[in-house]
Amino acid sequence: MEFFLASFLGASAVAAVYVVAVHTRRCAVGVRPFFLGAYDSLLLLFLIVLVTLAASALSGAFSGFEGVAAKIYIPTVIVQVLSVVLSALFARSAGLPMSVRPTAFALKTGLLYFFPTLAVLACGASVAIFYRLVSGADIGRQEVVSMFMEIEGVPLKLLASFSIVVLAPLTEEIFFRGILYPVFKGWFSSAFGAKAAFRAEFGGKEICVCSRTAASVAAAVAVSALFSLIHASAYAAVPIFFMGLILALCYERANSLAAPIATHALFNIANIAMISFA
Repeated sequence: MEFFLASFLGASAVAAVYVVAVHTRRCAVGVRPFFLGAYDSLLLLFLIVLVTLAASALSGAFSGFEGVAAKIYIPTVIVQVLSVVLSALFARSAGLPMSVRPTAFALKTGLLYFFPTLAVLACGASVAIFYRLVSGADIGRQEVVSMFMEIEGVPLKLLASFSIVVLAPLTEEIFFRGILYPVFKGWFSSAFGAKAAFRAEFGGKEICVCSRTAASVAAAVAVSALFSLIHASAYAAVPIFFMGLILALCYERANSLAAPIATHALFNIANIAMISFA
């Protein structure tokens, strides 16, 4: 019985992502690929290394503090703010168009695409059931969940919630969907020979649609895989990958980062509510 339940939940998650992809392809505003030059590619790599080193240094600096909030969430908030600032500066320097205006359409799209993210929870339940069937033991809580539950005091809970609900969606969407997604689109477009097709499209002529679609799919998959990887959770790897795909589709639908930011924030709120009342 559990095997069939896990299979049903997993299949439902895949079906939900597929339906969202089909819907998005029909009515997407579209995100333009961005062709990054050699200098800007090196600059982007440098900024990624810089943020990684800053995160490591702050983690070490706060490791002696008492409590989860001081040891984890204070340095996390600092890194998140630093990431947003550096990402915005990079986008401006490279000339990468990035809209975060919370228009009514973007917010409506963000709300609409929140509902398919419930499939991510179904996928997580599927993974947990399969794990129990294979190992005979329940899967352990994610570290981030355990850390949040250990926080005591309303002010510290609010700080953690602010980091999870506001800063995390802002930071991750600006970097992964705002920068990496169009950049990967540009790289895959060049690899698939679709660069000329993209340029021709905006001149009023469409050619090489298959290559353009393939570049978009490849970019969404690659960025979602990286998005899953940085969360460093074997249990949540597949659900977070699905979440990344939905967020990429949301961005394609609205061509405004306000949409995936809203979806991401609502999903994190739902997770906090589940943790708090579980």
